[in-house]
Amino acid sequence: MYRSNKKAWMTGVLFTEWLLCIDVDMKKANRKMLMFVDNCTAHNNIPHLENIKIYFLPPNTTSTLQPLDQEIIKKFKMMYRKEIVREVLACMGDVPCKISILTAMEMVHKAWENVSAQTIVNYFRTCGFIKDGQKIGEGIPVQSEEVEILLSTWNRLEVPVSFEEFVHFDGNVATAGTFTDEEIIQSTSVNQHNSDNDDEEEEAEVPVISLKETKFFMSGLRQFFEQSEMDEKRCDTIFNAIIKLDNAMDQIATNNFSQKKDEAGDLSNKFVIGS
Repeated sequence: MYRSNKKAWMTGVLFTEWLLCIDVDMKKANRKMLMFVDNCTAHNNIPHLENIKIYFLPPNTTSTLQPLDQEIIKKFKMMYRKEIVREVLACMGDVPCKISILTAMEMVHKAWENVSAQTIVNYFRTCGFIKDGQKIGEGIPVQSEEVEILLSTWNRLEVPVSFEEFVHFDGNVATAGTFTDEEIIQSTSVNQHNSDNDDEEEEAEVPVISLKETKFFMSGLRQFFEQSEMDEKRCDTIFNAIIKLDNAMDQIATNNFSQKKDEAGDLSNKFVIGS
């Protein structure tokens, strides 16, 4: 789901909507969830949930017991900011860098996928959710090689702040709160107007890529990875993903063929009737 408001806040209304959607997903999957949340204004009104049980963390313990605050958010932000830096570098000396909402969402998706499940498990462990003798609060260091690559990329921009400062520049920004009725009405009308304008702008700018062009791009993508040096496990993962994309394009081609065939049949019938 994509939602927005003037202050980029999580609100009680948005949190309730999100919870209900997750509850539906859990019900469809026949799963139960125990969800740990901190005490903030946006979490005050919990709706009736069938497959989710909410447990509030004790007051003033978020920085110690909240796994997200134990580097998971930092890791995610690091991956996201890296994508922004790469986008800026790609535009240097060419056209001004413009990151649309869609591009930002794609970056967010990629950044979250690059936060491994093991990283999340590790920080749940440091917060005491997994009892294996490890001390609560004992952090897991970020791989030095990964940090060096990030710093190398950042240094190419030659800006007077460190990458660490860039990652955390919004660390103290409020992310939750309560809107007044007037603010809710104003935010809704402004967002609707901006959304309409954004949709028109995006439709004008996004080119239509044909299936033939996509096949050509995929061929180049496959060739690129065939020429790259990778370990066997990573190689299997990448080429399995390419196969899935190939299958998806084959399905689209089949659907397009069937649709054209049906349209041709309808047109033929019309001519017969008309004659």
